[in-house]
Parts: sequence; C-alpha cells; structure tokens
Amino acid sequence: MLIKLYRKISAQRTTVPLQDNRSDRITLALIALMVCLLLLISSTTQFFGTLSHSWENNLKSGLTLEIPNGVYDSTLQNKLNTLFESQSLVQDYSIKERDDIIQSLSPWLDLNDMSTEELPMPVIVHLELGEADKAQKTAFLEQLKGLNDTIIVRDHELWFEQSISIARKLKTVSFLLSLLLFAVLAGIMTIIVRDRVLIHEDVIKLLHSLGATDHYILRDFYKHILVLCIKAVFIGLLIFSLVGLVFLILFEGGLLKSSLYSMQATHIFMIAIAVILLAFIMIRITVLNVLKKSI
Repeated sequence: MLIKLYRKISAQRTTVPLQDNRSDRITLALIALMVCLLLLISSTTQFFGTLSHSWENNLKSGLTLEIPNGVYDSTLQNKLNTLFESQSLVQDYSIKERDDIIQSLSPWLDLNDMSTEELPMPVIVHLELGEADKAQKTAFLEQLKGLNDTIIVRDHELWFEQSISIARKLKTVSFLLSLLLFAVLAGIMTIIVRDRVLIHEDVIKLLHSLGATDHYILRDFYKHILVLCIKAVFIGLLIFSLVGLVFLILFEGGLLKSSLYSMQATHIFMIAIAVILLAFIMIRITVLNVLKKSI
C-alpha cells in the first residue's frame, strides 16, 4: 500500500520548485529518526506489558517457605510432604538446593574468601498453588504454622503488587513518550513546511497572479513532502530492524526478545500510517495558514 502510494505521488511533478537536495536530506533524516524512536518506544511499551504479565503469572500463584537452619529434619520433611500431597491447593513444590541459595548471596558476599560450609543457610521450599479463595489459602497457612511455628511464609503479595505497579507505570511513561514524539514530529513538520512556503514566496505569488488557488499550491507540497515522509518511514523501519537485531544478539532470549518479536507487522504498519497521516494533516494546516497570513 505504501509502495503504491509512493510510486503514484513521486511520478507527479510539482509547479513550485520544492526540490532541494540538502534540505530534503535533513528532512529525511529527522523524520526517519523519529519513526525509529517511535518504534523503539512502542517495543519498550510492549516489553513492560509483557514483563508485568509474566510477573502476574509467575508470582501470583507462588508461595515460599523459609525454614531456619537446624529446624528442618526428616520428621518435618515427612510432615510437609504429607500436607502438600493431601492438599489439592498445592500443584507442585520443590526444595531449593543449598548451593543455589549460597550463589544467590554472591552479590553481597565475597564467596571466594570465605568458607560456605559453616554458613547458616535456611531451607527454602517453593510452592505452586492452584486457584483458591482467601479462606482456603488462610486455612492452609494455619496448617503450615501448626507443623512448626518457626516456618516463615512469604506469599510475595507486597512485592508482587509493587512490581506490577512499577511495570505499569513504566508502560504508561513509554506511552506518554510516544505521544510526546508525535507532538515533536508535528512541530518539525510545521517548521519544515512553513520554511518551504516562505522560501518560495515569490513563485507562489506568481502562481496566484496566474490564477492558481491555495489548494493547487497545497497539492504541490503534498506531492513533494509526502514522498519524503514515505521514504523516511522505510528508512526508519530499516534502522529499527538493525537496532532490534543488535539487541537480540546482545540480550539473547528473555522478555526483551519476546517483546521485540511481539511487534507484529500490523502494529508497525499502524505507526507508519500514523506518521504519514500526521504529515498529511500538518502540511494542510501549515500551508493554508501561512498562505492566508503571509502571501
């Protein structure tokens, strides 16, 4: 669709000599940069949406038991196994290995200069819970406490709520940045078009004296600047693809990769159409206003 529109418009000649290689290159670069930034911010918005969804799925149903060092023995282990297997609420459970717990402390402890054998590590048990109402969950927690009152239960509820809130706020910020970029792009288009009108003021006055209407002159600006916009959109898409490829290589796997893949063709196409539509609107408003006030 964009290619057909580009061919149709670029094949037409303009009466007003709007072609200027230096100015056209600057216009092309600015719009292409804006398109690339819009796509990157849109993928960032998608990333934070994917992140919050992932946290919601993985943490909302999780429960962690922290059993102090020396308390966990075969008797308590058998009691826990019996409780877990008798509860339909518990979908799965696993005990975190001691070495994994020690490694998780490595950002805070210099493990190379100390003996880890004597570290008083607690036993960590992770539970996957099924769907349950609050009363069922409360009853289950009371049963856990009944086995041993030193067991610390962490349901991640506070951390979960804070994390989801942060992810959603970042998603909102990304969306607002996208709107800001559209506003900046509108401002750039206004300046570019206004300058072109004023530069060719004498030619436009001559065309007016020959009977040309404002809408006839407006069509010339459509023919020239819309061609530049369509070119810039394709260049911006190319730059975005290259940047995305670099990110995928540097951060192989994970949510970033999935968020870039989730930028579907329809989403990208909608951004491209939005940029061209914005250019169309700003050309019309700016040309007619400048012609009305200055010429």
